[in-house]
Amino acid sequence: MAKAAQIKPATMEDILDRQITDFEAPKPLPPGEYTFVVDGQPRQDKSTKQQTPFVEYACRPIAAMDTVDEEALAEAGGLEKKRLRLTFYLTDDAAYRLRNFLQNTLELDVEGMSIGQAIGEAAGCQFVGTVRHTTSKDGERTFAEITDTAPVA
Repeated sequence: MAKAAQIKPATMEDILDRQITDFEAPKPLPPGEYTFVVDGQPRQDKSTKQQTPFVEYACRPIAAMDTVDEEALAEAGGLEKKRLRLTFYLTDDAAYRLRNFLQNTLELDVEGMSIGQAIGEAAGCQFVGTVRHTTSKDGERTFAEITDTAPVA
């Protein structure tokens, strides 16, 4: 049985030697529902404008559901190397969303934990996420974002 060819990631030198017109923005995941896995520990930071603290999970799609256009998914390059971010702001008015994600979507037993303890429990967990497209303010780019989440059935 022949081994599948390994594609080497481009080195910086490879990229610097290419023509600048060779580069295009990657196509976003098409809208629809996907099964995602939380890929590692979240990033914790503050928003640029208002310095609002947040937790941001990197989410890797592992399967597309029937609501995803298969042809559009193939045109976007498939699921390989795709990551979407899922951000939760840590304010008195918004932290309940993080609690709902951890307890209701991921079905984690985080009762009695602080938020600081609970956020690390999500790594490796799966969930169903609805992807929708949003357009940049200048109207030039389209982004895929996770807008709704649900437990994996």
